Amino acid sequence: MGLIKVGLRLLSAVIVLALVACGDPDNKQTNEVHLERAAAYQEQGQYKAAIIEYKNAVKRSKGGVEVILQYSKMLNTLGHYVAALSLLEQSTGKKTEAYYLVLIETFMGMNKYLSAEATLKDYITSSSHEIEFLEAEIQFGLGELKAASELYDQILAKDDSDNSALLGKAKILARDGNTSSDAVFELLNRIQKQSDYYNKGRILTAGIQLSKNQLEAAEATLSELLSLLSNTDIIEPEKALVLERLAYVLTRQGRTNEAYIYTKLLAEAFPGANEIQEKYKSAVEKFQAKELDEAQKILLTILEEYPSYKKAIQLLGVISYLHGDNELASKYLSGSVDPEVASPMVKHIYAATNLKLNDPKKVLEILEEGIEQSNSPENLALYGLAAISDKQFSKGERALLKAIEIDATNIRIRLALAGFYRTGLSANKGKEWEQLQQAFMSAPTDKIVLKEVVSFQLRVNGIEKATAFISDALKEHSGDYATNLIAGYFFANQSAYQKALGYFTVAAQAKKEGGEYLTALNARLEIALCNSFSLPVMRTCSSPSTVMTWFFCPENATASF
Repeated sequence: MGLIKVGLRLLSAVIVLALVACGDPDNKQTNEVHLERAAAYQEQGQYKAAIIEYKNAVKRSKGGVEVILQYSKMLNTLGHYVAALSLLEQSTGKKTEAYYLVLIETFMGMNKYLSAEATLKDYITSSSHEIEFLEAEIQFGLGELKAASELYDQILAKDDSDNSALLGKAKILARDGNTSSDAVFELLNRIQKQSDYYNKGRILTAGIQLSKNQLEAAEATLSELLSLLSNTDIIEPEKALVLERLAYVLTRQGRTNEAYIYTKLLAEAFPGANEIQEKYKSAVEKFQAKELDEAQKILLTILEEYPSYKKAIQLLGVISYLHGDNELASKYLSGSVDPEVASPMVKHIYAATNLKLNDPKKVLEILEEGIEQSNSPENLALYGLAAISDKQFSKGERALLKAIEIDATNIRIRLALAGFYRTGLSANKGKEWEQLQQAFMSAPTDKIVLKEVVSFQLRVNGIEKATAFISDALKEHSGDYATNLIAGYFFANQSAYQKALGYFTVAAQAKKEGGEYLTALNARLEIALCNSFSLPVMRTCSSPSTVMTWFFCPENATASF
């Protein structure tokens, strides 16, 4: 019966098109013909033909909202969310709630749940089951499981057999790690077979079975699902996932010949996808092994074949950042990172790159969305520093204080706050000392912390207090590298060169090699050369007093996140 209906729709569309061709071309009528044919092809699973008809309809309607909505819905069905969003942005005319509902679903498909939530709040005023369900799904996507659960419960209170809410509750239980509970399967088994949510429920069931290593059960579930899914000329996301998982299960069972059938189907549907994934996986492995140059070479070969492969572009940006090439890193990351969905690490690097390029407004733009919900102290600190640099002092201070609440032992954030309280309109010696004191308690042998504390004591309390602090620190950590190095700088600053030499010597003995050893050795030689001590002359001496005074200047303090 379904095929007869589709055939009649196509025949009707052809007749109308012929009639239009015989008379005056009427854009509206022709447009309806294209839409009619597109819908018929879509119903048959002939997506490629439907796309052609939709494109014709979009062109003739000059971006009409109704045409674009119908086309965007189909693109969402295929998982082509980026294309759907681009299409929705091209629409002309008045945007109704129907438009914004499709936009919300598109954002959700892209995992842009903050955008979905904002759109729902700003543009949807009516109330319906669909909107209630979208609200619940958005909260679930944001990780607000309690809020999502309450919204699903509200739907079930009206209809305890609502399939969408049953699936939602099951997803929450599964996310909470309750996959061993019968409650998850009880909910999933209540979803009706004729429902649009049945397949999604079975996919979740198979996922749980796989997580519990129940391979035979997972195979049975996935095989049943495959028999229910329709054949289309462009594989839909659900079917692709089922094929991928079936291939995995069969491979795990040693049935590689059967697994090959499904991997071949996927390879034919997505030519080159498997090869590019393998190459990218190899690049990631090289990156994790810190073989950055090798990873970079592989990623560049990927881009030669697939110039828009965002994962490769993004990782190239991270590698460029680690290589210290901030401009190249910014170029790669700006074209591949969506701050709303990027991982905290990538988002952090993208923001840090732009902070190093002295572009605080860009940093704020990158981190603004979601900063109120952020629990990343590093990102909050970057945001705070950028806001302060942009003269948004209250906003910057709030972000830094929130970062400290999350990670009270992060000395770099403490030092950033101390720097903020040291100068300008926000100068407050009490608050500055509070942050320095907390930093010292967390890291009493950190070189930068010691330097900043000594600098504070010199500026605010004078030499006696600074000397007392150094003496107490040396009693607690007499053989420590950083404590002796800072003591050496301090006493050299006071022209007590003999004392300074002794502390630099201890510091050099504490580190037998590497950059820190060379720093201590160099400081020791500086003192010796400038005061005619009997040590080998290595180079021309510069004034130690200048070097040591510079060391305790607050403007040279840096905080790296």
